[in-house]
Amino acid sequence: MPRARFGEGMASGRLIDLALERDIGLATATGDIDLTTDVGRMVARILAAVASAETERNAERQILANDLRVAAGKPQWIRRPFGYEMEGTLREAEAAAVLKAYHDVLAGKALTTVAREWNEAGFRTSAPDAATARPRAPRKNDYDPSGLWNNVAVRFVLRAPRNMAKSTLYGEIMGEGNWTPIVDEPTWRAMDRFLADRERPDSTVGKLANLLSRIATCTVCGGPVGASKRGDAPIYVCQGPEDETSWALQRSATSWPGSGSPLPRPAGVRPPG
Repeated sequence: MPRARFGEGMASGRLIDLALERDIGLATATGDIDLTTDVGRMVARILAAVASAETERNAERQILANDLRVAAGKPQWIRRPFGYEMEGTLREAEAAAVLKAYHDVLAGKALTTVAREWNEAGFRTSAPDAATARPRAPRKNDYDPSGLWNNVAVRFVLRAPRNMAKSTLYGEIMGEGNWTPIVDEPTWRAMDRFLADRERPDSTVGKLANLLSRIATCTVCGGPVGASKRGDAPIYVCQGPEDETSWALQRSATSWPGSGSPLPRPAGVRPPG
């Protein structure tokens, strides 16, 4: 292992402590560092301190570089944003579509409609294709970026401060950008408020709203149960069995006591077929 890398790995000193605690003889291939000797441990701690200081210094340099780019109003785009070229000039057809979307959405058009119109017009997102995408861990579904627009992607574009030529850092608006704006600031802020208001804090979209809903099963018929409410009390209700035999079993098992009359079918649940 190179000495510099060895020092970086010991930047917290934890590696040295572990080696001593577990009585592990650790050394570099060249023999420069040997944790089995007091001199070796001293050298290792010095290198660890130097590596830690270098890490902090690099972080400070990166922060300073970011601050200077923001102060200069330069674009800090990793990929070409929709509506712009990398150097900050407008890509006219895309910019016109973005400007139209601001007015259309504020007038009541759905984001999904805008996404469909952009797809039909041949516009694509800047998502990398399979050849240029960064390596990623294996997933259940293969990574196959289509570049097609959806409501989430459109929302992200319309809320981007760059469209009014504002420079951002860590998600915060920091100052003026030196590129051409697509939309004026009042229109952008009206859109930002409009889309923020639609992000309800109690929204359950994409969140686990009810534990075991559609996972737990009914003990009578085996069908899935879903969350509901009885007054203000949350309850789980059978969503219905999967075949007619189970429906008959459920109806006989859930009769009103002493009446011989089955309970009514849950609202919105239909028998199979």
